[in-house]
Amino acid sequence: MPSTYSTIRKNIRLDFNHRVYFTKDSFSHANETLAGIVQPHRKNQSSKIIVYLDEGLLDGSPNLPGQIESYFKAREDSLQLVCSPIFIRGGESAKNDWKLVDQIWNDLNTHALCRHSYVVVIGGGAALDLVGFAASTAHRGIRLVRFPTTTLSQGDGGVGVKNGINYFGKKNWVGTFSVPYAVVNDFHFLRGLPQDQKRAGFVEAVKVALIRDRSFFEQIEERADELAEFDESRCNKSSARVPHFTWNTLPAPETRSNSAPPDPWISDTGWLINSNNFLISELVMEMRSPSDLG
Repeated sequence: MPSTYSTIRKNIRLDFNHRVYFTKDSFSHANETLAGIVQPHRKNQSSKIIVYLDEGLLDGSPNLPGQIESYFKAREDSLQLVCSPIFIRGGESAKNDWKLVDQIWNDLNTHALCRHSYVVVIGGGAALDLVGFAASTAHRGIRLVRFPTTTLSQGDGGVGVKNGINYFGKKNWVGTFSVPYAVVNDFHFLRGLPQDQKRAGFVEAVKVALIRDRSFFEQIEERADELAEFDESRCNKSSARVPHFTWNTLPAPETRSNSAPPDPWISDTGWLINSNNFLISELVMEMRSPSDLG
């Protein structure tokens, strides 16, 4: 029987540049990490930036809003902070409130941010999810710079590509997969965390080591006491090798045996989503103070 239709099929490959920076005291005047990330790409036009702060950070960093404004003020010839940092509610309950998404969209519209602009969010996982969803759906995606502020988010969710909010009483029912323009793991934000939260991310490092690298696990085991105590002097003296897990450790999609083109977001073992776990080892390698230890 002759076919009643014709088709055109073409595989579309998307390459993403996923950058994770490791630094301390991002908003000190001498630190150029963020300034380098948000530099303008259009001639004679400054970058427009809006900053959202998880309000839970104020207890441990009451001077942070002023530091952020001072940081951009010193670079106002090329970077335009469109308004003072905006506080948003953190925690899972914030993801249940659609009005917060609408509020962020309204901010972006009021200040005329476009796809050449930057949304910076500093906070825990729920805040990153909420602002990330709003940014990824405004103008079909505004550049997002994430600053995860817990050990767990710096080694796991905060360096991933997922975001979303809860709907119909279901977790992350509305969301997107959107690679952030950059992620900045600033160890300064870990200093004020209680010890149980510091250790939360370290558990992820153990998991990754068990799955991917025996020598990494043995190194963690050898240093277990000092890591548990967050002893700064002893941690500084440790020079054991820690492997670098990056995107390059994962098989490229075209090397898979499955004849169907892989979905990098969901199928084929979720290689893109789950690869964020392997950045945990980089977090451990860069640790320099007790509070830097997940």
